[in-house]
Amino acid sequence: MIGGSISLMVTTLGRFSILRHQDPLSGGNWNRRRVCELFKLLLSAEQHRLHREQVQEFLWPSSFLLISPSHCR
Repeated sequence: MIGGSISLMVTTLGRFSILRHQDPLSGGNWNRRRVCELFKLLLSAEQHRLHREQVQEFLWPSSFLLISPSHCR
């Protein structure tokens, strides 16, 4: 949306939810567990930024060294 604003309300304590203009955001990739985990991780990160390696280590801790960097693009 160009020239307009979008209102998002994110609840992270208790049940995780995202509301856009008072309606629950659902469908698409939001039903995938890793997408929600990544979103929550970025919300809690300083300036909402992380290096690719930090994301890999958080989402796949046991296989961090085995994952090829090309899988995270």
